[in-house]
Amino acid sequence: MARSDENRPTTRRAEMAEQTRKRILSVALDEFTRSAYANVTVADIAAATGVAKGLVFHHFGSKEGLFLEALRVATAELDASHHSDPQLPSGVRIAQRFRGHLSYLAEHRDLALNLILRGDDAGPAVAQAFQSMRWSGIDWISRLLGLDPDHPSVQLTMNTYVNTADDIATRWLQQTEPFGLDEVTHALLEVLVGSLKAATRLDPELDVADAVASLDAALQQEPTLHRQDTTKATHARATR
Repeated sequence: MARSDENRPTTRRAEMAEQTRKRILSVALDEFTRSAYANVTVADIAAATGVAKGLVFHHFGSKEGLFLEALRVATAELDASHHSDPQLPSGVRIAQRFRGHLSYLAEHRDLALNLILRGDDAGPAVAQAFQSMRWSGIDWISRLLGLDPDHPSVQLTMNTYVNTADDIATRWLQQTEPFGLDEVTHALLEVLVGSLKAATRLDPELDVADAVASLDAALQQEPTLHRQDTTKATHARATR
């Protein structure tokens, strides 16, 4: 029993430290959502949390480290929006993922513009995290389309594609969504098709015919699927 009692203060301190860490991270997520990275200071976050600035550094090491943790929280929620039905063709699954991604960004516009889509000025660790996320998306799309993500021409053109897709999403949000969700989803699919065709310019032996056919089919089917989804959502709201 004595040993258990001795451990209690240590356990309580650890619990309090973890609660403080979570509180700092929650405030930081709010701050980085409202303002660009350069406009947020550790002092602001510490003051809003009610802790000493040194405690923020103790838990996260640096402003960059704190931003990185906030980014991880935000992208975990974003990843949850990437639902696609495994029973559907690969092209349609990609369309579903793109729509879910864009829908989440539109619903969390400030979070998207200041955190999820903004990491270039937040330091090398954040830049590396962004690149890792991009390669994760490239790997998923490539393998779903039956392509080798490690193939040099696929790597090159898909990396360019993901950067372009992020730029499209950013400008779409910055311009207060001048085009509908369907139109932007279609645009992303069309750009993806163009990227795959460009890969064959680099390597004429690369076969992307099936991948392009699947995406072309999705471009034909996707509006119909969306109308079905919208009808279901409307019916669900009406029956609440």
